[in-house]
Order: sequence, then structure tokens, then C-alpha cells
Amino acid sequence: MSRFLRHRSSASPAWLRERPRLSGAGVPARRLTVRALSRVIQDSAYALNACAQVYANLCYSGAGTGTPCGFPLRNSYNQSTQMIRAAFFDAALALLILLLPATLHAKAALRPLSSYNWAVNASPNLATKPPPKAAVRKLMEELESDFGEDNDQTRICSFRFVDLGHDGNLTLLVSRYDGGRGGCGEVYMVDRTADGFQQHDASTAPYGIDDVNQVLQEIDGKFYIVLDLDFAEYDGADRCAAGYMRIYAWDGSNYSNQSALPRFKKFYEHEIATMRKGVAGVNPECDKASIAKIQRDLLGAPPNTGLDDAIGLAKSSDPHWREFAGGVLADIGTPEAKSYLRALMNDPDKEVADGAKGAFAFGHFEKKPPPQKDFLPLLVDDTLQTSNEPPVGPWLWILPPRYVTGVDLKADYSKWWQRAGFDSQEQCEYGAQVLRKMYRGDEPYRYGKCIPAEVLQKSAAPK
Repeated sequence: MSRFLRHRSSASPAWLRERPRLSGAGVPARRLTVRALSRVIQDSAYALNACAQVYANLCYSGAGTGTPCGFPLRNSYNQSTQMIRAAFFDAALALLILLLPATLHAKAALRPLSSYNWAVNASPNLATKPPPKAAVRKLMEELESDFGEDNDQTRICSFRFVDLGHDGNLTLLVSRYDGGRGGCGEVYMVDRTADGFQQHDASTAPYGIDDVNQVLQEIDGKFYIVLDLDFAEYDGADRCAAGYMRIYAWDGSNYSNQSALPRFKKFYEHEIATMRKGVAGVNPECDKASIAKIQRDLLGAPPNTGLDDAIGLAKSSDPHWREFAGGVLADIGTPEAKSYLRALMNDPDKEVADGAKGAFAFGHFEKKPPPQKDFLPLLVDDTLQTSNEPPVGPWLWILPPRYVTGVDLKADYSKWWQRAGFDSQEQCEYGAQVLRKMYRGDEPYRYGKCIPAEVLQKSAAPK
């Protein structure tokens, strides 16, 4: 036997040593991938070439006895070797053709995510050793049955498994190609529970999120969901927005806004220190409004914090800054801020005036309502199930119920939809104008009404 064959027999090729195991209980079947198949072909070629050479030696040694190997021998050793090698390769090709369908079938067999261990303490867990992207896509298709594999909206932009403190399991964050601009859309959060999978929607920017890490923030060694809350926008040359990041965490029953909890005070103080140093590409006026908002809402500063800066912007010669000031004044919401906002409602620039009216409509000036619970919406059967409380205020804007035949304007008010709450009738009327324009005259919005909340309460009372 040749040295080559002795070497190959003493050290089998990797594909032979790592041959697929039979699938059984607790034993996952190993896939013979196209890459592995190419290794089979390469190693087989070396072995077949050696076999052909040895076989030719044996056959050619019996040249005087006819055709002992079943081949008509040629006049030269090389010609005989060539002929035998061709016969070997024909047989090998036929074998590989038979293997190919099995290979493709094995590749199509994708292990479902439901069969993985989602536990944080698994070793390794899904955060350190994530599954194939195709498995994540398959799960998202199963959770939203109206999508199929040929639909781009099921393609995955990015995903990550992360510990968000959900009952000892990791949470899957996914962004998909379902955005309004044909790119990446919102971030979906998938949790494994005793009853199956639960999905929440982490609402993001209008144009979506490319990387799910953009909604993650590590604070004191733990990860949280953070979403921007903007309350005023500047649309001038140096576009910017004023706002802050809301922190959402699992509270045992839902992902709730926990930004105001004392344990996050240091985080927001650090945010303020960073903004005071200046953020590249962000106008300092937006940073100052953001800092004042955090101080008022989360760090216990006086209600008028930031008012002087807002008044200065309300008197600016730039209409974009005056419109920005309207949003800031409405958010401050003190009697002093209200008087300057009313002046902007009569601004000679129509966009500034309309913006101020909208800000005035949804502001709270006389008395701040109690904080409402803020949860990330749950997705059930492809429909958002918001857990947020109904609108509050002395005045409500309600919409008539809509049926196949149209809206029912004669229905009892208890069956109308409570769309928004306001502090006064004046604010409700301005708010109705904003919402009708926003929804472009959609039939229920066209016939919406402003009514006192007490009228709705009487209508809903037992008769």
C-alpha cells in the first residue's frame, strides 16, 4: 500500500470523523451543509486518485494474462491509469448525485426557536451563542400569521437576546424590514412564557430602527429599554428636538415606564452633565430645553425651570424657534407660560400660530393631572393591545362608532370612542382641529364631538 493511503487510513478526513449522527431523543441531527459537501468532494478526489493509481499498478502487472481487471489494457501504463481513474470518478459522481437531495433536505430542516433553552442561566445561553437568523425569522412569521417567507416584511434587520429581568428568561429584540420608507421598522420584543410567546412593540422613530441596540441602555450592570420622548422640535437649518429617554423595565406584569424611580436619578444627572458639555450636531438651545425638562419632571426642580429660555425663543426673529418655544411653553404648563403661549397663538406666521394652538390644546395649565401609567403595548393576533388608561380631563373628544354601513351618529354616547381628554372646551375645540387634520377627515374624526366628561359619565350610568 502506498504511503499516501497509509496516511489517509491512520488519520481519517474531518468529514468522516465528524459524520452526522442519527437524530434521537435529545440528540440533534447534524446538517450536511453545502460547505461540508464540498469538503466531501475534495477529500474523495484525493482518495479516488490514489485508488486509481494502485488499481492500475495491480492490473498492469497482469498484462500478459489478458484483461484481469475487466479493462482492455492500453500500450502504456499512463493510458491504463487514466481509463481506470475515469471509471472511478463516474461511480463517485453517481454517488454524489444521490447524496445531493438528502443534503438539500437536511438544510431545509431548521430547528425552531421553541426548542431552544431561553433561560438566562443556560450554558451557553442564547445571548452568548445566538441561533441562526433564519430561525428568528421563522418565529416572527409564526407570531404574525399574515406574513409569509416571500414577504420582505419578515426579513430581519437585526436581533439580539438580552436579559431584561423577565422571569429568568432572555428577551428577544427584533427589528424587521417593515418600515415606512421600505427599510427597517419598529423593534419587537419577544418573551417566552409558560403559555407560549408574548410580544410587545417598542415604538421607535417614524423611520424605524436599523440596530436593536439603539433601544438598549445598560445602567448599573443591567439592561433596560429606552425610548426617546420629544416634546418640541426645531425645523430650521440645524434641526433638533428637545426631550429625554424614557426607561422601561419589567415590573412583573408588563414593561412600564420607570424613569421617575429614584434608582435612575444618577443616570439622568449624568445625561444632564453630558448635554451641558455639548453634543456634536445638536443645537445648544435644544439641549437646554431637554435639561430643563429632565430637571422639572424627574429631579424635582421648580415648575418654571427653563421658562426664561423659552420666553427668549418666543421672541426670536426665526419663526422656527418661535414654533419650538410653543412646545416648550406648553410642556412647562404654568400660568406664566400660558400667557406667552397665547401670544404665539396670534403670531403673524400661520405655521407658528397653528403649532401654538395645537400645543395649547394638549397642555395642562390650571392643574396637572395625576401621572398616567405608561406601558409598552402588547401585540395579540397582530393587533396592538395598549394597557394605557383612558383619556382624562373635564372635557372629552369622542368619536362615533363605525360599522360597515358607516358611522352611527345616533348611538348612545357610552358607545362612542373616547379619543382625547382636555382641560377646557376651548382646548378641546383646538384639539379637534389638530386631530381632524392629522387623520385627513376620516369619517369618525369628521363627526367627533367635544362633550363634558360628566355627560359621558351619566350616559354610561346604569338605567
